[in-house]
Amino acid sequence: MSTSSTTAKMTYRFLGNSGLIVSKFGLGSWMPYYEKYTVDASVQDRRPLGVDSPHRGVAGVQHLERNKVDHEYTDLYKEYKLGLTTWSPLAFGTLTGKYSAGELSESFEERVVMADQLKPIATELGCTLAQMSLAWAVSNENVSAVMIGASHPSQLEENIKALELVDKITPFR
Repeated sequence: MSTSSTTAKMTYRFLGNSGLIVSKFGLGSWMPYYEKYTVDASVQDRRPLGVDSPHRGVAGVQHLERNKVDHEYTDLYKEYKLGLTTWSPLAFGTLTGKYSAGELSESFEERVVMADQLKPIATELGCTLAQMSLAWAVSNENVSAVMIGASHPSQLEENIKALELVDKITPFR
């Protein structure tokens, strides 16, 4: 059996002697940049296994929490060719527009106020706040995958429409 195979344009490799076949592995969102030694050690550990550069899982690749994605991790993207797999790009529902100020905890209400400030931009683009937020996450050149959730098929259909907007979004530089 070969040590790598390609399925649907994705390369898979055996992970050491474990018998597992993997495409990429992730570092999770547990490691800030100042723990660079951990990344260096990870890169050294993966070389004998023939595993490609890791993906970096990041919480909150969204308009409301951009510091880590846009600033803290930039050296990691370049030096280690890391990609991001995002979760909660809609800020736990805040960027769907379903919450109103005045009915939530103070910390959550601050997020709602920030989301409300983005609504005019979504209106100008002719889309929902959720679609704009997802398109923004997808347009980030360092994002490999955006994980979305939907509690109803219509929400999934609306979220997928975000792909039509990606070319209209100007990523943060």
